[in-house]
Amino acid sequence: MLVSACDKLYNARAIAADVRSIGLAVFDRFNAGRDGTLWYYQELLKVFTARMGEGNRLVLELRTAVSAMGR
Repeated sequence: MLVSACDKLYNARAIAADVRSIGLAVFDRFNAGRDGTLWYYQELLKVFTARMGEGNRLVLELRTAVSAMGR
């Protein structure tokens, strides 16, 4: 769980950084597009929250990164 959460956090931060630098075109890289990619990360966030706890540092960081992806 820890390794998976760290991996997803790294990926979400990278996507959020790309959104800031190149805009929503970043989601053209994903088969699921913007909506599907955001849905996927939001679902992962639900699982990590349930298993690791609402106040877990990784969960909090992932929530921030996923939120930044959606801006």
